[in-house]
Amino acid sequence: MNNYFSPLIAVLCLGSILGSPALIAQAPFPEIPKLEDEKEEPKQEKTEKPKADEKGTPTEVKKEGEKKEADKRAPTRDNQLSEAAIDRTGQWIYEFERQFAVRKDKPEFEFLWGFNMLQEFHSYNNADLRKLNSTNDFQIRTTDDQQGLALTRAKFDTSFMFPKQRVGVEMSFGFDGVWGSFQLQGNGNPGTRIARANIFWEFFNLNGLVADVVMGRQFFSVGGIQNDYMLRDVLDAVVFNVHWKDKVDIKILGVDVYSGANSYGAGENDRWNDEFQYFSRDTTNKLAGLNGDVSTYRTGIVASGEPFMKKLMKFKLDPRVYAFYARVRGTKGGSDYSENGRIGNFSDNDWSGLFGARLAAHLNEQVPIFSQLIVYVDGAMSTGSDLRRQGQPVADYTTFGFGGGTTARLKTLFGWLAPLGEVDFFYAQGPQYDKNGNMISHGFISMRGDRIGGTLMRRYWGVRPSGYVGYNGIDDTPFDANRKSGVLMLHAGFGVEMSKKYVVRADIWHVQDTASTAVNFSPNNLDLINNPYVSRAELEAQQRFGKALGQEINLTLQYFPNTLLMFQLTAAMFIPGSFFSTPIEDIVSKNGVPKGGPADADFMGIFLRSTISF
Repeated sequence: MNNYFSPLIAVLCLGSILGSPALIAQAPFPEIPKLEDEKEEPKQEKTEKPKADEKGTPTEVKKEGEKKEADKRAPTRDNQLSEAAIDRTGQWIYEFERQFAVRKDKPEFEFLWGFNMLQEFHSYNNADLRKLNSTNDFQIRTTDDQQGLALTRAKFDTSFMFPKQRVGVEMSFGFDGVWGSFQLQGNGNPGTRIARANIFWEFFNLNGLVADVVMGRQFFSVGGIQNDYMLRDVLDAVVFNVHWKDKVDIKILGVDVYSGANSYGAGENDRWNDEFQYFSRDTTNKLAGLNGDVSTYRTGIVASGEPFMKKLMKFKLDPRVYAFYARVRGTKGGSDYSENGRIGNFSDNDWSGLFGARLAAHLNEQVPIFSQLIVYVDGAMSTGSDLRRQGQPVADYTTFGFGGGTTARLKTLFGWLAPLGEVDFFYAQGPQYDKNGNMISHGFISMRGDRIGGTLMRRYWGVRPSGYVGYNGIDDTPFDANRKSGVLMLHAGFGVEMSKKYVVRADIWHVQDTASTAVNFSPNNLDLINNPYVSRAELEAQQRFGKALGQEINLTLQYFPNTLLMFQLTAAMFIPGSFFSTPIEDIVSKNGVPKGGPADADFMGIFLRSTISF
């Protein structure tokens, strides 16, 4: 009998619940208050013309003040929030992840956007600087690296500007994907990337003095020159910009944060604040304790005198001074003295400072045969301290880095030909080691600037001209393929633009290591060195210091069929120098080259690219 009456009882219960006044009568929805500058100005009365329906039949225009018939399908139509912003009880949902709030009355704004996509086909060989050797598994593993791949990279840039409130929002997002999988982001690709995510607020504007603040992910550089080896990066930061008309432009890096977390709370049964739970699920590269010293902070200032010089001089002259300071966190190399927190709950308090000046002159108006002529010089002092493990000397450093260059383009000759050229150099002092193989100085440490080289060194290897302050503190890796250590870099490039559609260009780079060591490399002396922190392989690897890394040559052809498309073909070759005549082992560098023998092959690569931008 119960089987017959159970559905009837369930239906009656459901009907009584749905008929409950507590669920029919929702709490009133709160509205977002309007700011004074968002309120609409009084409108003048206008004679409205009869509106037509979908069939074209004129409809009666309702007089002002006449009540509109309630729309049963949209009970919240006069509210400024969508219903999704309110939970079932009519209360606010404060959690950011659950909230979906949409203004129905939007303030005046300007929307800007841009789109970029590229397709590339790559082929390269001998990135390990070794010829193929198939005599055994080890040789195959260390010499067989020929590779070919195709990829797609897309990026969508957006910007909202609200002129009345002097507020802006910037979002830039995209993805990388290698061809050949069901999804472009398969096969361990970088996948989705966020390049910009910030808000802008101009909070002061009076008598030619303008100040604003930008908070969130944003691009930042010292600026003023094409290749910025001091600081050129995407930061998660708070930045203040000040413009004083005809006087100075100032950028203040209030704080830039490399966030981290310790390993407490990583276990599934550990109690942890839900707001930060996602920090503690992966314990890779995390440490317990250290009094919460798990984030690296950077701050600094850049001041440009271009507004004043522009008024004073007849040509563009951009002098800049800059200063940065970084406080290194306890993870990675920031807790050497406490053995990564094992023998003490404290970090090393490592730090690094960068102080410099640069000058860029645009002289094309003074030399009329040039459509572009830029000459620049740049120099900085790097100083800091890196506490090492107990028994090792402290790596204090005060070193210098400097560079200069010229970029030129002649005006069009014969109505279709425009020669162009570029010459530049950069020097950064490398790390220094004592007679027992201990580092005693990091050499020049930047705040993470540009890479050097062309297709092979810059893009495939990722070589930088000095160590820098990064996610893991002070990154100084002279033996990695993607090395971050001091060099002397010389570059020259020459080409021609034809009919504003074709560009043919050739570039060459020469790179020399600038590190030094006091180790005596005679076998008898190496046998006498008893350093518990430096292995025999690491000592022998220091024989590379001060030698030439090699030369890279690039040949490039570009074709611009219209204002949207560009096609490019680049062939590149890296000729290894004496630096790579000494092979290294994994204990020295996991991704260092060559291994198993000295360099005996040139690194070669070629790629074809198509891009669209609008």
